[in-house]
Amino acid sequence: MAISDSEATAIVNGISRGIRETLGKELASLATTVRVLANTVEQLRGELADVQTKSAGSLRYKGVWTAREIYDENDMVTYGGTVWFCTKKHASENFAHQFFKLMAKNGRAAKATQRAS
Repeated sequence: MAISDSEATAIVNGISRGIRETLGKELASLATTVRVLANTVEQLRGELADVQTKSAGSLRYKGVWTAREIYDENDMVTYGGTVWFCTKKHASENFAHQFFKLMAKNGRAAKATQRAS
């Protein structure tokens, strides 16, 4: 059974209208999702900025001192059983006392100091 040109045109128009309606709904849904995600990203950026502001100047423990590691001001490291904090951003081959201040002596030295007083 053959269909006429006008019937074929009506079918194509009907299909294309259905596709446009479906795509329109899907695009509207996608646009809503994008807006929600954009708002969430902005909220997270604000929260990150707050955390960064609040943590500026805070001490950060970086573990055992490692050669050639870049240490920022206020980074804490353990070296020789003692905890040090960094006073100036740097990286070095050897532990550089001029860039660190003593924070806590190792356990043995601290006990000996307490007994002596």
